[in-house]
Parts: sequence; C-alpha cells; structure tokens
Amino acid sequence: MDTAPDYLPHLSAGSHANPSKGACFMEYASFLAGERWSDRPACTDPVLGELARTVNDTVTSEIRDTLIPEIPRVIGLVGDDRVSLTVGLRVVATAIPLVPADRQRALAVSATGMIGALRRRGLTDSPVVETARAALAAAPEAKAWGEEYFRRVGKDAMQLVVTGCSQAIRTAVRATKDSVADADERLADLLRTAIGDVEALLGRTQPAERAAVRLSERDLAPVE
Repeated sequence: MDTAPDYLPHLSAGSHANPSKGACFMEYASFLAGERWSDRPACTDPVLGELARTVNDTVTSEIRDTLIPEIPRVIGLVGDDRVSLTVGLRVVATAIPLVPADRQRALAVSATGMIGALRRRGLTDSPVVETARAALAAAPEAKAWGEEYFRRVGKDAMQLVVTGCSQAIRTAVRATKDSVADADERLADLLRTAIGDVEALLGRTQPAERAAVRLSERDLAPVE
C-alpha cells in the first residue's frame, strides 16, 4: 500500500468523523485492522499512536503521504509499558541534539526518567537506550539537569514518566519542528524508526497482514 486506495481520501491533519471527511494515519490503521473508525484504535500502543498522530498533524501533506506504506506496520504493535517507554525515549533522544539548550533540559529529564524506568523493567542495553545515552552525553548540561532533577524528587517519580510519554512526544516534536529546516523529513523518518524499534522489541519478523476491504455505506455514515 504505497498510496491511498482510490476509495479512501489522502491523509490529512486532524481527526475525522468518518472517511468521507478525510483520514489521519491512525484512522487508516483502525480501518485496516477492521476496528471502528477511530484515531485511537486498540490495535496500536497508545504512545506509538500518539507519535503517529502528532507527526501526521505536524508535517506537510507531501511528506504525510509518504507515510502511507507505514500504516499497516503499526497494526498489532501492542505490549506492556516497555513499548510506550521505548517509543517515548526514541523521540526525545532524537530531539535532544537538534533543539536549543532550554528545551534540551526538559527533554533530558524525560530521557533520564525513561532510561531509569526501562532499567527497572530489565531493558538496559537496547539500541534506543544506547542512542539516548549518547544524546545525553553530547548535551552534558542538559544531562546534569536531568540527573539532578531525579536526585531531588526521588527515583519513584520515574514511574510518572510512563504516564508522561505522550506529553514528552508532543514537546519533542514541536521543538524539532521549530528548530531545524528539514523537520518534516526528520519527523517522518522518526516515526518509521520508532515503528521499527517496537517491531524489534516485540519480535515481529514478518510484515503485518494488509487488509483488502472496501468501505460500505455504513462505514461512510457519520459517527453518532
């Protein structure tokens, strides 16, 4: 599925009541998974879904359409909170080298907390964790800021990082968009990379099956 099927609209920003109004990345995923039309389908980890929605709504329509082949990949990517933490960490680690120092500090707090939370869950040597450590090492002031934060508030606060993954993603995407000229291309690549991270974490070696279905008149009806 390299382009939008003829019977569906191109990807567009925002949520849509039904396919006749348009579709975002995750609404397409709900359709392909056979779920009720929604931008928050159960077939995808909610934090990965947040990244997909945020990137979908941030990039230009031209870049957005290049993401269509990635939509089937997110179907079935559901696991425990290590998935959410892995996605969140990939996003903030990618943003840290790109954004100004004041924004690096907030992202460093998130990255430090996510690394600690993953360590508590037995995930200490994944490529994402290594990338995050390298990003923090390259921003020593921000790294020190994040470490000092958790020294003050205590390690138990790292659990709050799990529930804050979606907000960290929105912050990182906005900061990236504001900081680099080629932000749209970078954000599209970031989504592809994060999907790959989750596939590796969950041990997916085969691509998700791609549904070959057509929308009925009922599907096109407004959602009440």
